[in-house]
Amino acid sequence: MELKATDFEGKQAWFHLEQLVSFGERYTGSPGNEQAKDYMRSVFQTCSGTLSESRGEMEVTGTEPIQIENIWFRFAPEVKKHRLLLGTHFDTRPWPDREEDESLHRVRGVIGACDGGSGTAILLELATLLSEKSPNIPLDIVMFDAEEPLPKEFIPVGYFLGSRKFVFDRVKEGAISNYGSALVIDVVGGKEGKVGLEQSSLSRSPRWSGRVQGAIDKLDLLSLKPPASYSIWDDHSAFQNAGIPAALLIDYDYPYLDTLQDTLDKCSPDTLRDVGQVLLQVVINHSNNPMK
Repeated sequence: MELKATDFEGKQAWFHLEQLVSFGERYTGSPGNEQAKDYMRSVFQTCSGTLSESRGEMEVTGTEPIQIENIWFRFAPEVKKHRLLLGTHFDTRPWPDREEDESLHRVRGVIGACDGGSGTAILLELATLLSEKSPNIPLDIVMFDAEEPLPKEFIPVGYFLGSRKFVFDRVKEGAISNYGSALVIDVVGGKEGKVGLEQSSLSRSPRWSGRVQGAIDKLDLLSLKPPASYSIWDDHSAFQNAGIPAALLIDYDYPYLDTLQDTLDKCSPDTLRDVGQVLLQVVINHSNNPMK
């Protein structure tokens, strides 16, 4: 069955986002984090592919070991080469430490509708859509845990632990070369959002980023923008460090990032739809001409 970008309608993504937000804060180790993992498993279990374990702990000097559980789903797992990986993090920031009122910096309560929720919701709809229409594409979808579980003084060694653990395990088992490319999305659901590639994607993975930007340019959607001027670490960095072409789509100018105001009403179904259509176009392009 032929796929087209507009097959991604965004309605399911919005439903998934509503469910994720209903679990409350989802920082690593919280009850909401466990509920989110159960929910994601329940969606993937209806899809045509393989749900795999990706768990363990990461040690960070100066704190207790952090238990991590990524949710990892594979379409066409029998295909070992030139796989595409799409990823996002599902956990939320434990504290709202970008609040102007510093007295709030160690309270709990970050809902993470856009930061943690939006990317997860988009990838869940994408998984269902591909399962229905084209389940034979060699694609991994990974929901990373523990993206930013520690205070800012632990940057960068205490951040992006889920993706680093995932990459470390694939390197250890000799399977990291199975991936031809990786695309991570983060903070991609805000109202009037402007989502784009950041600079390390362009500088470290220019060919792959060019292909992603080509999908953006082809669709010409309101929620997507040209590459941003900033360069940031995120879950794509571990893949870049392992030699895998990797890019990040993000709206780092989202005004409610790491605050108590990152709630469902700050997100938009239109932005989810637009970003989902870009991802689907990337998948279509990759299935026709995989990175080698």
